[in-house]
Parts: sequence; C-alpha cells; structure tokens
Amino acid sequence: MAKILIVDDRRDNIFSATVKLKEDNYEIITETRAEEALKKAEEELPDCILLDVNMPEMDGFEICRRLKQNPKTQDIPVLFTTAIYQDTENIVKGLEVGGDDYIVSPFEAQELKARVKVLVRLKKSRDELKEKNLELELANEKLRERNKDLIRANNFLSSIMERKPIPLP
Repeated sequence: MAKILIVDDRRDNIFSATVKLKEDNYEIITETRAEEALKKAEEELPDCILLDVNMPEMDGFEICRRLKQNPKTQDIPVLFTTAIYQDTENIVKGLEVGGDDYIVSPFEAQELKARVKVLVRLKKSRDELKEKNLELELANEKLRERNKDLIRANNFLSSIMERKPIPLP
C-alpha cells in the first residue's frame, strides 16, 4: 500500500484530500507544520507528498527545496496544492524547486487521484532504478576483482613462459 503525506496548515484541506485518496486505499499521513512535515517525510518515507504552497512558518517552496536537499527524501515526488498561487510564475517556481506536479484546489477527486497515482508510479520506478543501479555496482565490483585475479594469473603464466622450456625426448 502506497503511503501519502499530506502537508497543509488547513485541516479542512487535509480532510478533503484524505477522503478522496482513501478511496484508492492509500495510507495517509498528515502534518500541519512545516518543520514537523520535514521530519515526518524523513521518518515515514512516503511515496508521494501533497504539499500546500501557502504555509505559515515556511512556504511550500522552501519545504520542497529542503526535501530535495536531503538524500533520504530527495526522490519523493511532490505534488504542490494551492488555491492562491495559480499563476504561471508560481507554478514554474514550484517545478524549479523540485516539485513534480501542481494542482489547484479545490480539486476534483478524479484529477487528484490520477496525479497521485502517476507520482506513486514515478516513485516506484525511481526506487526500482536505484535498486538495479546498486545491483549493477555490486556486479561491476565483482568483475573488477575477477579482472584483477585474471591479470595476476596472466602475469604469473607470462613469467613461467619466459623461462626456457626443457625439451622433451
């Protein structure tokens, strides 16, 4: 079951998104404060974060920037939500700080679900890619060690071959 972190200072927004996403059996985690949201993201490692742009302590852009700077949370997709910052400049800003998508609230349930589904799929693909890269790195290390063994064996055989063989009768 995919895990979604909803970060919004308004509980009614959290409730609305939770009701819509629970229909698709997501595990929902919520937070209303910026610093706590950053901690929760690192502890819970959700598959997607719905992040309100307009937060009181720290705006969603800064929260996203910090998430993307943290190696533990940098690959978690962020879906910005907003009712206020609907202009192109803020949408672009959200994408430039590392957001993966942007949705204007109030949002339709189908649109929210579709966007979250895509981002959860993106997270799964990123995780699989990381795992495959790690497997490749381990395989490459084994090949490098095997190559070193072969070079040593070749050097040993070369040193033996340089000696004059004794003719056989």
